[in-house]
Amino acid sequence: MTIVLPHGVLFRGDAVGGADGLGEGEGRIRRNLIENNNIEAIIGLPANIFYGTGIPTIIMVLRQKREASDVLFIDASKGFTKVGKTNKLMASDIKRIVDAIAARPESIEKFARLVSKEEIRRNGYNLNIPRYIDSSEATETWDIYATMFGGIPNHEIDLLEQYWTAFPQLRSILFSTDETPYSKLAVENIKDAIEGSADVQAFVAAHQSAFADFDTYLDGELIGKMMDLNVSKAEDTITQNIFGRVAPLPLIDKYQAYQLLDDKWNIISTDLEIIQTEGFAATKQVDPNMVIKKKDDKDEEVQNGWVGHVIPFDLVQTTLLREDYDALKAKEARLDEIAAELTEIIDSIDEGDRGEFLNDDNTAFVPKEFTAKLAEIYADISSPELLGLQGYAALIDAKAGKAAKLQYIFEHKEVNWAFVDGNAPYTKGKVAAYMKTLREAYSFPEDSFEAKMVCADKLMTEEKAVKKDVKEKSYALHMKTKETIEGLSDEQVLDLLRLKWIVPLCASLRAMPDAIIDTLEKAVQALADKYAVTYLELDEQIQKSEEALSSMMDDLTGSEYDMKGLAEFKALLQGDANE
Repeated sequence: MTIVLPHGVLFRGDAVGGADGLGEGEGRIRRNLIENNNIEAIIGLPANIFYGTGIPTIIMVLRQKREASDVLFIDASKGFTKVGKTNKLMASDIKRIVDAIAARPESIEKFARLVSKEEIRRNGYNLNIPRYIDSSEATETWDIYATMFGGIPNHEIDLLEQYWTAFPQLRSILFSTDETPYSKLAVENIKDAIEGSADVQAFVAAHQSAFADFDTYLDGELIGKMMDLNVSKAEDTITQNIFGRVAPLPLIDKYQAYQLLDDKWNIISTDLEIIQTEGFAATKQVDPNMVIKKKDDKDEEVQNGWVGHVIPFDLVQTTLLREDYDALKAKEARLDEIAAELTEIIDSIDEGDRGEFLNDDNTAFVPKEFTAKLAEIYADISSPELLGLQGYAALIDAKAGKAAKLQYIFEHKEVNWAFVDGNAPYTKGKVAAYMKTLREAYSFPEDSFEAKMVCADKLMTEEKAVKKDVKEKSYALHMKTKETIEGLSDEQVLDLLRLKWIVPLCASLRAMPDAIIDTLEKAVQALADKYAVTYLELDEQIQKSEEALSSMMDDLTGSEYDMKGLAEFKALLQGDANE
């Protein structure tokens, strides 16, 4: 039997006092449970793990009849992940606990310990977990000699012993030693030195070799046995296979490897159960994508496209429809570029030139006001050709006859009439269109306000067209994906399932050495940085800065009172320097 209790029940109350000498309250209960061998294990959980309370809690494992009298203490208070405002035990944390209870080891450093009844008696039946397991992190220390004179204390390098054991030659590569208890960094580039060492390369190679055929193994287990695989037992079978592969490897935490599997297993197991229950044809099925939308202040469930029943749309798009997918992504990337270019233009507009054509936050253009401002800019453009076209437009406004218009066209050679759309005499709309073309083609001085506004206009025009194109291409790709899934061959389905289930898991497992090496690189770099600059060097730099400042003050001028103040400040600096 297991019960969840507040952490305080482990130590509240007197277990040895009381009127009858048998303790009082919770202390008496603890004494009786221990003396009757009823407590099999005590598991300390992280604080804030249960909804509605932030207090630390424990799980007490009780058994009515036990031959053993010892108690397994487990401190699982450090193993959690922050999720919102609460802490959450990960699957690897839970498995670590379960495995410890099953194995009942004598000791696992900072995690578990088997404690005898006699030791518990000596502690007055106090079951507070820190009495039996020290899971506290070591506090950082600073070496006085190294702080003053430099060097890296050997005892701090020793704290990385697990790495020096795994990589026997690496310590001597990274650090040079002498007869003192201090070492010096022997390489210029820590990352290159570590990753280039034979030990580390051999470690990576051994890990890759251990998982070289893991994808083949998973293919046989998951793909080959798809229809009759026992889903509930399959994760444990694969877990044991992973544990066997990492067992000979140094530094690799098998529970981290298990977490990588568990992260993917929910998806894999769900897919397997669907296929086994509904048949293989379910892999070629799409479902309506139902979403909740507001309509008339009410939540309403509506369809928004389709989703794959088993095979994800994005997986099909990035494999079987890659050309269409890349084309769409290129358009979306261009939208991002346009947004960035518009932001750059806005940021570059001088404060004095800003106006109502920008929103209150000065982060975007206001369409109506922007159009009006742009019209003002274009209206100020003048050229002989534009003046000629304006004269022709005035004739039209004055309701001049055909002959007058033709005569005007003949006389005004400054206008390139061939570029006006249509046949002479030209309509006002055609003339206005050509005038607009001329104004838009006008070249303003680079970096001028006008040039920036024109550029912004072109970008927003392009943005509108690209957004329309993206919408059309996105819909077309979506429907093409639906049709592709529904028309998949059996072999295509199997290939896609391999990409969904096997490839990501194998990639994450094979990348485990990268995280270990990165942690080592950061640890060595931290040691190097910690004592890189000594106190004596800092003091020397301060003195030089004070001397330089004092010297510059000699060149300063001011009133009588300014000079008295400077003289006193200089005396203080010189006094500090002479101390």
